Amino acid sequence: HIKNTIVVADGGLNTVPNIRRLDKRGHGFLMARSVPKMNKTLRDQLLSEDGWHDYNDGALRLKEIDVEIEGETDKNGVKGEPIKTRVIIGWSKKRYQEDQYRIAAHRKAAEQAVMEKKDMRSVSLGWKKYVKSKKSIASELNLRNIEKDEKIAGYFAYQFKDGREYDADWLKNPVGRVTAKEVMEQYHCLSKIEECFRIMKTNFDLRPLHVRTDVHIVAQVLICVLALVVIRVLAKKLEKAGHKMTIDEIIFALANAKVAALINSGNPALFAPISMERIKLSDGNYPKFKPYRHTPLSRIMDVVGLKPLPAYCCKNQLGKCLGTRFDTDIDAVGILDPKFLHNDTTKKSAVNS
Repeated sequence: HIKNTIVVADGGLNTVPNIRRLDKRGHGFLMARSVPKMNKTLRDQLLSEDGWHDYNDGALRLKEIDVEIEGETDKNGVKGEPIKTRVIIGWSKKRYQEDQYRIAAHRKAAEQAVMEKKDMRSVSLGWKKYVKSKKSIASELNLRNIEKDEKIAGYFAYQFKDGREYDADWLKNPVGRVTAKEVMEQYHCLSKIEECFRIMKTNFDLRPLHVRTDVHIVAQVLICVLALVVIRVLAKKLEKAGHKMTIDEIIFALANAKVAALINSGNPALFAPISMERIKLSDGNYPKFKPYRHTPLSRIMDVVGLKPLPAYCCKNQLGKCLGTRFDTDIDAVGILDPKFLHNDTTKKSAVNS
């Protein structure tokens, strides 16, 4: 029953009934607004060039829009007073770069799915919306969704009402009114928690669950949480080493970490790293990838105490670089028919490192 407080909550609680409940109790609130789900009127205001205030030499832009939420209708059909709120809209250069990288990576995965005519029924990752399917088989890119995401890249929004606005005396003299920048900073701590859930749902396939027993559900969630902890630790180590990388960049580097096995009949196998393929950004440019020893993958290997792979190496050198041991070429190659090694022709096989 404490009034004039501000409830900071996850965006999933940003529903009209919940906001009305907080309003009845005299609570303010601060919640994320989904930019993709905004109505056309609000999105037009978001994309408009009017009303922006620049910070950090244009790396951050903010503006406010007054938005009213309809009051609750009682049993007699009488509508209550509307709830006056502020929507803080922002654009940041850092978020724009992260969104562009994610869009490019997701588009690449979608293109691969279309090329392979992938069955989309088992796909729940973030790039699924970039694919159109026929009878559950990937058929073509969904260019409309790609263009939509590119248009709103870098934007974010919060809905805010100060708890002090329920005090009539304060409204007459609103001393210490919270600015748009302060609203953004207040939400920053919760946004880190939301990012963790986004990573587990989008990158680690936490949702939807394809298991049904309690034991299997607990096991899958535990694996996702452990993977999140590892990724967070990697991010901290990379930042401390002066090689700051986003979560998406780390995941993309690890997902594309592969070596090629060069196999000749009667000779020991040799292994070579497969260079990370560059993905074109929406502006037509490529990310600047340096030679192999300076790629995101090699930096990750450095901070965890592993050695970057040489141009070619035997199984023993491969095991030493990766901090493991391979007793035979077959162990190093992984899932491969032993008969493959006795074929007379030279063959290659990609192996996840």
